[in-house]
Parts: sequence; C-alpha cells; structure tokens
Amino acid sequence: MQHASRVALVTGAASGIGRAIGEQLALVEGATVGVIDRDDAGARAAVAYITAQGSRARVFIVDLADAQAVQSILAEFDRQLGSPDIVINNAGVAAANEYRIATGS
Repeated sequence: MQHASRVALVTGAASGIGRAIGEQLALVEGATVGVIDRDDAGARAAVAYITAQGSRARVFIVDLADAQAVQSILAEFDRQLGSPDIVINNAGVAAANEYRIATGS
C-alpha cells in the first residue's frame, strides 16, 4: 500500500491498459482513483469493480478532445478528490484525418 493516502487521476481508465493501471493503483497500492474516460459504461464498470473490492474510486466522464470540458472536469475532480498526487495520461486522442495521414490509410 505504497500510495494509501494518494489520489490518482487516470485517463483512458475505462478499459485496457488504463483500467489495469487504475485497478493496480487502487487495489494494490491503495490510492483513491479518479477514472477519467469518455466511455460512460466502461468507466462506471471500472469504478464499480474497484469499489466492490473495497477500494476508493470515482468516475469522471469527459471527451479529452474538448478542452473546455476537460477544464470543467478537472475542477470537478479537485472538488471531489482534491489535487491528484499521481497523473497517468493514458488516453489517446486523434482526429480521423490525423490518423489517416499518420498511417496512410
């Protein structure tokens, strides 16, 4: 429980690597985790799993491509959990055209 008194902000935490990181921080390290994702159902499932195990987590739904919405959700995060001690910026944001240019698809 290395991070028992810490607050972690994890983007892209509804699934995959982000969810695994959030679970590790909460369940093994003891941190309170803010699960940040645009996938409402996935984020809520991640938080439900973490809290069912007796750890602390909150869900924050936002599209990280929307800068104004991000500012709002970060203010809400601070109100609910305080300033994060740990930040894992796992979410990937790319516009469809950027992806096509980068991959040639």
